Amino acid sequence: MKYLIILIAFTISFSSALIVDFDCPEVVTQNIEFTCSLEIFEGEGVYDFKLDLQKDGKNIARIYNPSEDSFKSSFYYIKEFIETGSDEDIRIIIEEFGDLNGLIKLRKESSTENFDFSIKVEKNEEEEEVENDEKEIDSDNDEDDEDREEE
Repeated sequence: MKYLIILIAFTISFSSALIVDFDCPEVVTQNIEFTCSLEIFEGEGVYDFKLDLQKDGKNIARIYNPSEDSFKSSFYYIKEFIETGSDEDIRIIIEEFGDLNGLIKLRKESSTENFDFSIKVEKNEEEEEVENDEKEIDSDNDEDDEDREEE
């Protein structure tokens, strides 16, 4: 009889799955801040939040942490970020481009639930122009140096 009670308690603790709504723009731009919203409909209590987005084994997103008033690597959880029934905005910057897949992780005590998401990140053309301008300036300086050497 003891085993039956333990099994029932174990089953109940895993049967209260979270239902979440994670709403982001369909397409965003590399290294430009954007906002997503997260809402939890089921479950109870307050959850830590993590956005797990990697490329080639490297975390490629930064998340705004309101308690620290700064952007931090998405490697870290934002503690006590969202409560069941509330809707929170999440400010994100993604450093790489492409069609990316990631995980939303919600943690409460020792239990973590994961939710898949996908996002398209377009290359930031303005950054490419700045890089090209810097290369042209360097190239011009190299030519000036060569002219000076010939004199």
